[in-house]
Amino acid sequence: DTQALLSRYLEIGANRLALELDGTYALAIGDSRSGLSYVITDPRGSLHLYTREDAAGIAFCTSSQALSTDA
Repeated sequence: DTQALLSRYLEIGANRLALELDGTYALAIGDSRSGLSYVITDPRGSLHLYTREDAAGIAFCTSSQALSTDA
């Protein structure tokens, strides 16, 4: 439930939210109040998150193929 995750983030912040989550996940939060973005992944490393940086910015995805410039 994305609204519940967002509400909880606003209540307790990214660090504490990460400690409360369980399972296999990757989530990104962009906070317009602070201008900061947070990426939280499961501590077991079960779900890999890949990044690509180019002139447009930084992209991330759970699929390396989707981020490939050859795709």
